[in-house]
Amino acid sequence: VDRRQRQMCIRDRLKRMAPIALALFLALEALTTWQTAQLWGNEELLTIITAQEHPRSLRAQTLLVNHHLRMGDYSHALENIRQLAEQHPDHGSTQLSLVYVACLNNHLNTNDLQRAGKQLRNTAYDRHLIDVANLLIPLAENGSCEPLGLDDVLALLTALLENPKTSRHNDLTASAHYSKARILKSQNEYDRAIEELEEAYRIDPDIRIRETQVAWSMDVGQIEGALYYLNLA
Repeated sequence: VDRRQRQMCIRDRLKRMAPIALALFLALEALTTWQTAQLWGNEELLTIITAQEHPRSLRAQTLLVNHHLRMGDYSHALENIRQLAEQHPDHGSTQLSLVYVACLNNHLNTNDLQRAGKQLRNTAYDRHLIDVANLLIPLAENGSCEPLGLDDVLALLTALLENPKTSRHNDLTASAHYSKARILKSQNEYDRAIEELEEAYRIDPDIRIRETQVAWSMDVGQIEGALYYLNLA
């Protein structure tokens, strides 16, 4: 009888403790989930941890560079992009990004430009190449990145167009010709700018290119030229 009473007493005690145990379990699970969510929800922390765990990963380190740029930490961005450029000397976007980040730090040198131009003639296709090149145009226009000038950006774009690995990709080459046209127009090289636009249109017949030719012709008082391109549109 005493044994049966003890068993019943233990059962009753377990029944009373079960809700408490369940509540503790759920609380611990909730805490663990919250901590995990906090980690995955913290983009900055994730970027830093990923870069630390994958020091030779091009993607992880590029994300870290972009993070530094968003935070305005240009010095650390330059430090990381230089290391990345050394680790991946054949990656065109990285070499071109080095030029851009060095500009932001006022630490661009001619070797950076020469290395980027050389690499753009051999690098594999990457749509980001033209995006980075376009970031250099306003820096060169306002003279805020010596020794970078508009002629240097033109040379980089020309190198990209001369690359057989990228020249067969219409989206990239048309954009490169359009970017060259923008630079030439800012240099008052109207005829050459229109020629670059014409080449961009030949590669990618976009009506917006014709509209640009009309607008630029009007800007320099070339009414006949404007009417000509308007009829072609």
